[in-house]
Formats: sequence, C-alpha cells, structure tokens
Amino acid sequence: MRLLRQIKHAKVSNPRVLVKGPSSLGFVDRLARGLGWFSLLMGGAALLAPRRVAGAIGLPAQTAPMMAACGAREIATGVGAMSVNPRPAIWSRVAGDAMDLAGLYLLASPRVRRSRPFMIAVATVATVAVVDLACAIGLSRRHGRRGRAVDYSDRSGFPRPPEQMRGIARPDPARLRPGEPVIGATAPLHMPAAGRPPSGGGARDQAG
Repeated sequence: MRLLRQIKHAKVSNPRVLVKGPSSLGFVDRLARGLGWFSLLMGGAALLAPRRVAGAIGLPAQTAPMMAACGAREIATGVGAMSVNPRPAIWSRVAGDAMDLAGLYLLASPRVRRSRPFMIAVATVATVAVVDLACAIGLSRRHGRRGRAVDYSDRSGFPRPPEQMRGIARPDPARLRPGEPVIGATAPLHMPAAGRPPSGGGARDQAG
C-alpha cells in the first residue's frame, strides 16, 4: 500500500536533454527553413494589407487582389519550406519569384518603373530569387536520388522458383523428438513417446 501511495503522488515530468548530438540538418536545410519564415512574414503582410504593400511599391490600388493572392502563395510555400521535404516548396518559390518579377514589370507604369521604391522592390525580389534558386539546387543535390533506380518488381525473394520451394521448410519426421508435432503437415502427426507403441495400425501389427 505504501508503494502504491508513492506511485500515486509521484510527480511526472518530461525527461531533460543533457547533451545534444550533432544536427542532421545541413546548411541548405537551415536556409530553406529561414526562407520559410521569410515567406510567412512577407505573405502575411501582403495578405493582410495588400493595398499598403502595393502603394509602397508604387502600384495602383487595383492590384491589391493580385497582391493578396501572392501573399497567400507565399504563406503556402513558407509552410512547405519548413516541412520534412522542403524541396518542392523552394522550387515553387523560384517559380513565384519569376512570376513576381514579370508581374511587377507589367503592372507598373513607365513612370513608376523609374521610381526608387519600385527599383528597390525589383532588386529585393531578384536577390531573393537568386537565394531561392541556390537553395533549391542545393536541396536537389543533397536529397536527390543518386544513380539509376533499380526495378525489383520481378523479384520474389526466394532463391528458387515457388514450385521448388514448396515444402522445403518442413522438418523431417525422422529427426523429430518423441511427442513433437510435425508443423505444416496436412494432418497432425506425432512421434511416439519412448517405450510406447505407435498408435493405429502399428499397435495392431505388434499385437498380431
């Protein structure tokens, strides 16, 4: 009873990590995670305040819905960049950067293109595009499949054809110990115990 009371009133706590081992994440993995956080921040700003973001760049207010859509895309790629496999999300960021650069050029008027805020925005997107491309290539080299894939669909796992392997694992009844059943037989067979005559016809033969 005393032991039960001690167990009942014992404090349960999570184990502490005393020594941390080396991380399996490489530089490109940490870079992808950083780009994921960057995507979440930029996407949240574009999704919550699309008019302000468009106005800061110099784009007209009519581009606010497109800016909000770009923000939603950034949030989606940011979540994917912090997943176990960030490679598809980072390649999506590369494609999104190209779309952003093309959209900025097409939506801005010639006067806006010469403005300082617009040039800063284009330079920022171009710099991020270079970082995204480098990260995507690094992830593909680090986690990509090396060599040609081998097709094992015609392998059965047996060293011989199934017809030759059937029944090969059955034990020899002559090597069984007395009283040990034969596993895998169509009818349960038992070896006679020592000093005891076999059942069935064997006993009748000995009696005869």
